[in-house]
Amino acid sequence: MKQNTVLAFDVYGTLIDTSGISERLREIAPQKADLMVEMWRNKQLEYSFRQTAMGMYKGFSFCTQAALLFTCKYHKVDITTKQQTELLQLYDKLPVFEDVKSSLDKLKIKFEIYAFSNGESDALRKLFNFNKLTSYFRDIISIENTGHFKP
Repeated sequence: MKQNTVLAFDVYGTLIDTSGISERLREIAPQKADLMVEMWRNKQLEYSFRQTAMGMYKGFSFCTQAALLFTCKYHKVDITTKQQTELLQLYDKLPVFEDVKSSLDKLKIKFEIYAFSNGESDALRKLFNFNKLTSYFRDIISIENTGHFKP
């Protein structure tokens, strides 16, 4: 019996370029957009780690929104509710890194490929459909059912 070798990829920051939000942020805060993108991502991860350490779980979308609000407040950038909603919705349309599809084309020949993420299932499905990634993966696994973020 042939033993299958499995590769599992993190989604955000590995397959998906979270800085893809920077173009829209430049329209809102031209001078601070790059710093805001970096802080937003760092706070998003920090909030997920803190929730796990405290034994609580509110979901990755909660962390994403809380991190955005903190980042705007820290950088003294006032955003409207409409802008906030728009930025959060853009998270479903973040781009893949340039080399992802060509690399996955090569890897899927020899490996079973899975995606493993802190993101919620619905958000991941939207993101994978938008980027036409679904066919590369045997499954997309979200931690949301465990109630604990992965490190």
